[in-house]
Amino acid sequence: MRAPAWGGLPPPADDTEARSRLEDAARRCFERFGFEKTSIADVAAEAGVTRRTVYRYFDNSDQLLRAAFATAAGGIVDRMLAQARRHRNPGERLIEAMLFLLREIPADPRIGPPFTQKRASARAGRVMSSAVTMEVSHAALRAVNEDWSPLTAREVDELAELILRLLESFLTDPGPRPRAEAEMRAFLKRWLLPAIRLRAA
Repeated sequence: MRAPAWGGLPPPADDTEARSRLEDAARRCFERFGFEKTSIADVAAEAGVTRRTVYRYFDNSDQLLRAAFATAAGGIVDRMLAQARRHRNPGERLIEAMLFLLREIPADPRIGPPFTQKRASARAGRVMSSAVTMEVSHAALRAVNEDWSPLTAREVDELAELILRLLESFLTDPGPRPRAEAEMRAFLKRWLLPAIRLRAA
């Protein structure tokens, strides 16, 4: 006898709810199996549907995992903004946002594992460049400081890419002697802030 669809729950009201349920199932699988070992079959079983149902809403496994990963990252973004906005200076806001992410991402069981391994896999790199670019870099960079003038929109995008690449580097390979938070703050203020100020001037 076939198991009831959606684990016996009422069917989704629309495509948006269906996608949301599948993303929730994917995040639970992250916690149970780890990001790298989560498959479409795992997500389908967790959601109580067939793999065909999953593919009705997502073209492939990477698309589903990116969407789930981005949603999970959203919670960290909200807390990052609250932390960064305690500071008035735009440059200090940016530094504090980066420090928050460097501290919180490794501690998060849903999104930390792809970046805390010594050598991140190619798959993890794709997720970093898609989901976190969207959820952390671009949107969050603009939200940390509502007005980045006189930087152009393109320059803000390039700054977001630079921040992303720095974060990815420090998360995946902190070096032989990882810096304490105070040391990292001083390091970023010494080298990153002057570059931003010079460009803005």
